Amino acid sequence: WPGAPVSNDNEWERWHRIFDNEDPDADILPVLAANKIVVVKSCYPSSAMTGMGGPWDTLYYTRKTMYNHKWHLRNIVRVMAQHPENFFGLWTNAPLVVANTNANAAFLSKNFTTWMKDTLAQGLDPELGAFPPNIYVFHYFEKLTDENGYERPEFAVSTTDSHPNASATELVAPQFVNEIFSAAIAYEQGGPTLSLSPGELNVSAL
Repeated sequence: WPGAPVSNDNEWERWHRIFDNEDPDADILPVLAANKIVVVKSCYPSSAMTGMGGPWDTLYYTRKTMYNHKWHLRNIVRVMAQHPENFFGLWTNAPLVVANTNANAAFLSKNFTTWMKDTLAQGLDPELGAFPPNIYVFHYFEKLTDENGYERPEFAVSTTDSHPNASATELVAPQFVNEIFSAAIAYEQGGPTLSLSPGELNVSAL
């Protein structure tokens, strides 16, 4: 889901339209009614970012600029906040391998996803302000990338296919299950959620 008519179209601009109830092919209200926990993600085309952009980009939903991506996310989050009966998991972008992107796009994607986790989700975004307690941002992008924002080759299907492989799944799946369940339970119980960075830490014996 959202599926048809374009099964792989789950970019941020479409999620924006879906949550604004402007996509005739994807009515999210039945999904919210049937599922207490709803996870929203985009696929790696969202990481093919083109520039910083500006307010004029909002006239063109599909422009993959920093400005538009942030605009889409803020609007999605505002609608999610109107559904406290649901708990939402919001994934950061899926990354691209070196052969399928460029340094600028990788840099922008790294900065955008960092903003999602460290600014937006922490309630530090000056436009959105406080972050709704019924949303948890899962930093998928960070878990599979190098310092430049490229998907690490050991986590990709091939050097020209950015789909995550079995090693990526083995790494990410347990973290996702642990983080999203912990955050959802904390929300259900009315307590604060805990965000840890980094997700793993090696310590020496005493």
